[in-house]
Parts: sequence; structure tokens; C-alpha cells
Amino acid sequence: MKKIKILLTGFEPFQGEVKNPSKEILSYFKDRYDTLVLPVSFARSFEVLSAKLQTESYDFVLMMGQAGGRRSMSLERLAINLIDTDKPDEDGKAWLDRPIQENGPSAMITDLPIRDWCQRGRNLKLPFEISNTAGLFVCNSLYYRVMQLFCSRGNSSKTLFLHLPYMTEQLMGKSEGTPSLHLDLMKQGVQFLLDEVVEGLRNTKA
Repeated sequence: MKKIKILLTGFEPFQGEVKNPSKEILSYFKDRYDTLVLPVSFARSFEVLSAKLQTESYDFVLMMGQAGGRRSMSLERLAINLIDTDKPDEDGKAWLDRPIQENGPSAMITDLPIRDWCQRGRNLKLPFEISNTAGLFVCNSLYYRVMQLFCSRGNSSKTLFLHLPYMTEQLMGKSEGTPSLHLDLMKQGVQFLLDEVVEGLRNTKA
């Protein structure tokens, strides 16, 4: 059987943070999967990732980002064709009510079995949730553009965006009660998802 190829991506720290859990978690998986750290930039994040996707072919791309304030690891159901933020990216760019792609679909929705993954993960005491909004910042923009890229190519490559809460060590200086998860628990969650993906791909290719 052909080897299953998976790429994991995370983001650099942004908006004054020293760390980003999506970047930190990549170190756990770099010996088994390809990994890529992206800038928190509307333009450069897609440029870097699409350049990688032009040189390598992957069965699955798991993109990860930080969603401070969330309590669970969020499996993103869809990406919306909209940028709407007054907080600039790391290049100083921000737009209000701007489409990601002119005349593109209003949203791109994953057809992956995220409901099943979420429930099986919860049965293992992993804090997963399904999210219907990936925000309107860089994470959502990247998710939309990668799904559009795979759709336009007409290939079987799949992608999912996973938002991660703050790590516990990021809480210093934040409001009391700000939710977080230990990085090791997030690592277990990511490993669970990858195991599910690999099993599904093997069944498909069998």
C-alpha cells in the first residue's frame, strides 16, 4: 500500500504572545509527519503553504491555530469567504467586510466525519467540540483558500482546521478564569485525530 502522507501546520506567536500552542505542538510530531510553521499573515501564510503543496503531494493537511478563550479543541466545520477584523496581522494588514475571493462560494464546508471524530474523542475524555466559525482572521482565510485550492485541483487531498485553546503556561497576565489546556492533552487530541485520519485513509485505499 502506498504510504500515507500527512502535513501538519501551525502558526508563529502573534499579537504580543510569546508562544503559540499550534507551533509548540508540532515538535511532538515532526519525526513522523511533515510539519510547517506559518506566519500570521493573510498573504504570506497561504504563499508559504501553497508553495509547499506545489512541491509535495499530501493525502491530508491538518492546519492548527490558536483560539484564545476557547475551552476545547475545535474542529472547524467551515470557512467563510470573509475577512472582517480591526486587529492587524503581523504584516499590519486588516480589512473590514472584505471577501477572501471575489465571486467565490460564501463558505467552504468540510465533508470529513468530524461529528464521529468529536464523539469518539469525547468518549476518551478528550475535550473536543465542533465549531461553526473559524473566526474572520488569518486562520479562517487560510482554511478557505486551502479548501478552494484542493477543490480546484479536483484531487482527493483533504484538509481540516483545528483551533487550540491557550496553553496553561500562557495564562500569566490574563484575566482570572481564562480557559486553557495543558499542551500534553492537546498533543493527545491531535494524535487521536491523526490516528482517525490514517485509519480512514487506509480503508479508502484498501
